[in-house]
Amino acid sequence: DDQAYNRALLWAKLSSLFLVVEEFGKGIWAGLPWFKDNWGRDTFIALPGTLLVSGQFEDAKEVIRNFLRWQNQDPKSPNYGRVPNRVCGPQDIIYNTTDGTPWLIREVLEYLHYTGDQAFAEEVYPAIKLALDGAIKNFCDAKGFLTHDDADTWMDARIQGNLPWSARGNRANDIQVLWHTALCAGARLAGLNGDKKAAEAWTALADKLKKSFPKLFWDPKKKRMADRVTARNKADYKVRPNQLMLLSVPLEEPFLNDDQAERVVAHAVGELLYPYGIASLSQNDPYFHPYHHRDEQWHFDAAYHNGTVWGWNAGFTTTALCQRRQTELAWSLARNLTDQILNLGCRGGMSELIEAIPDKKGKLTLSGTWQQAWSTSEFARNGYQDFGGFLPRLLDKRLELRPHVPSEWENFNASFPFGRDGKLQVAFTRQHGKEVYLITLEGPTTPLAVEVHTEAFGLAYTVRQDMKHGDTLTVVLDAKQSLCGLNGQWSPKPLKGAKQPKVKPMKFAEPSLKAKPPALTQKNYLQNIIEAGKFA
Repeated sequence: DDQAYNRALLWAKLSSLFLVVEEFGKGIWAGLPWFKDNWGRDTFIALPGTLLVSGQFEDAKEVIRNFLRWQNQDPKSPNYGRVPNRVCGPQDIIYNTTDGTPWLIREVLEYLHYTGDQAFAEEVYPAIKLALDGAIKNFCDAKGFLTHDDADTWMDARIQGNLPWSARGNRANDIQVLWHTALCAGARLAGLNGDKKAAEAWTALADKLKKSFPKLFWDPKKKRMADRVTARNKADYKVRPNQLMLLSVPLEEPFLNDDQAERVVAHAVGELLYPYGIASLSQNDPYFHPYHHRDEQWHFDAAYHNGTVWGWNAGFTTTALCQRRQTELAWSLARNLTDQILNLGCRGGMSELIEAIPDKKGKLTLSGTWQQAWSTSEFARNGYQDFGGFLPRLLDKRLELRPHVPSEWENFNASFPFGRDGKLQVAFTRQHGKEVYLITLEGPTTPLAVEVHTEAFGLAYTVRQDMKHGDTLTVVLDAKQSLCGLNGQWSPKPLKGAKQPKVKPMKFAEPSLKAKPPALTQKNYLQNIIEAGKFA
């Protein structure tokens, strides 16, 4: 019932779809005007919000298939098994990133959960096996970590193509959770294809990585997460948003324990999350660059990943907030992003960047490309997967609904596509002291298990019901008595909810308009530090 949000969500879906192209086969341009290329990392971060939540499953499959066409198959190459970082043409392909390939593997599994496409699982398995085996051969260390160069994460800017502006080698936290998710996805695919040996080996490696990770990354005394661990096993505790991907990236099992997850979100939000987005580096860090283009003082890439707010980072931030029951702060962020989509810059789109600190009047300064695929696609994904809470699991013959409904919403109606012409129709109302869900299944003739996980009146409820085409599940949540029923037949037993601990609301960080970080006091401040070999 929030009309501005409705408009922004529709605009975000449409703007994302406009960047789906046929150049060199099906792909998703990273952005306009100057990222008119198919970037691996960008493509697969953008894929769920662009093609899966909108039911464009054939296009999603073709995008995956097309990128696998460019997979490096030279056993002697250090890039063996990788898909490209960027495709500009048949003769202009680069593989210089670590995360593009595990993002693709993650999206293969997410596509399969949306569609149940067993034939595609069989088709892509050899390529997935090659990708995992190549990474294990060339980059996996004895403890299961996936190692990489300083600028081979999404924070990839270099000084004139050489020294990194934001060194994150040789083990960054987001790379490790992507690697763990890729190994788990690979094991799942191996099981679907009867490759028991590979499934066991990849599961064992994933378990080793998960066990090794907190020993190097987690500071149990200060309850904080390292952004990366260097080749000398030194933990780097720069406060960056990447740690939130430790919650948002996993598809089937959490990567962190409950206490770690809570502390990670509280720390990142408290230092980085402004009302308009999340900064790429804390304003308390000596390397913090609040402004992108001050070309007379520094090269713009100095600020690129060292303070600048990236639109797409709001996506995994929203997911992490919802997981930690911080729905109201997630909604406050979404409302502000709604205003950006409708009223700032390119109408209906989202810019690549926003400068970290507004001007003295509070005005935001947009930067980078004026329409970035992963920015709008993440906004759309958040609507469907986080606020709406639709998480299909067709490989397990079930559909999950985990809504996070803001208190301001009195009603919503949603149509969630899945499988071959399947839809889960959900109508929610909040009135007269009750919360009511009407959930109708359309499409499948073979029953699916529909699971509803929701919270109301301080209690957590779980409803599980086998449903087929035409069935309607009604869930009525009331502080006195909660009920559920199928097709008008009420269950004789009332629903029992599990009492939930109260949530301490998190708040936005406040950008400092008066502070003068070192970057503003010296010309080429960070570049001089990096070139002197003093970056820490």
